[in-house]
Amino acid sequence: MSMGRRSPREGKLDILLVDDDQASVLIIASQLRRLGHRVTTGSDGEEAVRLFSHYTFDVVLMDLVMPRLDGYEATRRIKALAGDRFVPVILLTGVTCEEDLARSLEVGGDDFLIKPVSFAILRAKMDALLRLSDLNRQVAQQNEILMRDQRMAESLFSRVIMPRNDVLQSCGVLRRPASTLGGDLILAARCPDGNQHVLLADLTGHGLYAAIGAMPVAQVFDSMTRKGFAPAAILQEINSKFYRTMPTEMFCAACLARIAADGSSVEVWNGGLPSPLLVRNGRVAHRFLSRHVSLGILEEVDSTAMERVTLGPDDILYLMTDGLTELASPSGEMFGAERVESILASGRPGLTPFEELREAIDRFAGEEAQRDDVSLLAIPVREVVREERSGPEVNGSMGLVPDDVLVAGGNVRWSVEFRFHADKLRQVDPVPGIIGQLSELSGNRFDYTDLFTVISELFNNALDHGVLGLESLDKEDPAGFERYLEEREARLRSLEEGWVELIFEGRSADQGGEFLVIHVIDSGPGFDYRRIQASLERGDRPSGRGIGLVARLCRSLSFHDPGNRVEAVYAV
Repeated sequence: MSMGRRSPREGKLDILLVDDDQASVLIIASQLRRLGHRVTTGSDGEEAVRLFSHYTFDVVLMDLVMPRLDGYEATRRIKALAGDRFVPVILLTGVTCEEDLARSLEVGGDDFLIKPVSFAILRAKMDALLRLSDLNRQVAQQNEILMRDQRMAESLFSRVIMPRNDVLQSCGVLRRPASTLGGDLILAARCPDGNQHVLLADLTGHGLYAAIGAMPVAQVFDSMTRKGFAPAAILQEINSKFYRTMPTEMFCAACLARIAADGSSVEVWNGGLPSPLLVRNGRVAHRFLSRHVSLGILEEVDSTAMERVTLGPDDILYLMTDGLTELASPSGEMFGAERVESILASGRPGLTPFEELREAIDRFAGEEAQRDDVSLLAIPVREVVREERSGPEVNGSMGLVPDDVLVAGGNVRWSVEFRFHADKLRQVDPVPGIIGQLSELSGNRFDYTDLFTVISELFNNALDHGVLGLESLDKEDPAGFERYLEEREARLRSLEEGWVELIFEGRSADQGGEFLVIHVIDSGPGFDYRRIQASLERGDRPSGRGIGLVARLCRSLSFHDPGNRVEAVYAV
């Protein structure tokens, strides 16, 4: 499809020739027509402006000295009428005064010819203008393509990418793209279990190029987070899509943060971005160094290990792209990571550290054009996590015998069971996949945020305490919880035998309504669930709270001796 204004037909130009000397007009017009160009003539500056406003010309040849309106002013008006379209104006003059010639260029003239005009020079000028016209047409065409791509990129961001993004109302967000649409991407989504995922990505390129790369990142991040997949699985999938589908020169430097639902800790994976900073009481408490390769470079992610830090009540996590640390001042000085840390710790009265940093960036850069996109995200971690669920206290529904009416009554509409042995338990978190299958079987009748929590807690309880033999008492303080997680990883890596089985039955009750019966069985020796029940009723221990939450979300929760089998009834 043809785009932009057509080039002059068959290498010929439409020329406006203006001069009050009729003899000169006749001679020059005759020479131009001999060269095959189309010529329209005028006798003064006002007529030149009028003709130009009504017709389209490729070139204007105009005398400088004319009655009513001289060539200088006519040139100004013609250039204003042309707007963004490039129309060369060649001024004809019989003088060689340097001042007059300089002035003719200052008012917008593109060249000049000394009268009397040499035919050889005129032909050479027209040939040069043909080449220039063709180049200008190509530039205009490329610009139109760029503008179209820009509109397409903006549409992708506004209609496909950004609607997936959970707006973090309590966060400070700074975006300063180097072009209209940059390659930096800030995404946030919440897992069904309440954990908050935040992704800052710096993609290669800008505009449509970056938007195409942003689509798989946003889609994978949003979909897998909402289904409950762990960061490791999300990172592997983003990397795989990038590696398989994007050009080899395109990659994605990224930082993925996972904030615990209770605000107790944050885990960070950093591949190729400046160190995220955890600021506590006006000082940098922790730097999350880049320990991994950017996504899309290697066929497999080099490591999905995340760095975990226990959070304080007022901690703020700062994520940034290298466009900030490499921001250049007019003198060429870099903003630098040290300056970022210094500003965050300075604490000017009346300004938050984020506001102070934003002002410092504006002052530092001045009017200097950015070389790269600048993105900064300030996350007050305790404010972005979901509030604890409210619900009835554990009231005895957690016991030895299930609710006979609910479990035995009604009709089984469907059932499905899964058994995961040691090799799969080491490799995958099966809960998101199970949720997907239950969604299809039940016709999306359940609240899958709550159901994810129920299944996840029961599965992890069976794995941790049944198969791996971990003790909940180890989690009673932050340091103990760190040791608990380290021991869990170590035992999971060395797991050679054991299994967890999950059985699901979709039932319709005789008295109306629907519910899901969940059976979780593990190969372990069981545990003292009565002690957990007693501690929950007293509210004096952090361990076992997951089971308490399950009890509140379900109609009933029943353990069977010796504690390696549990039955839960979840109502629609």
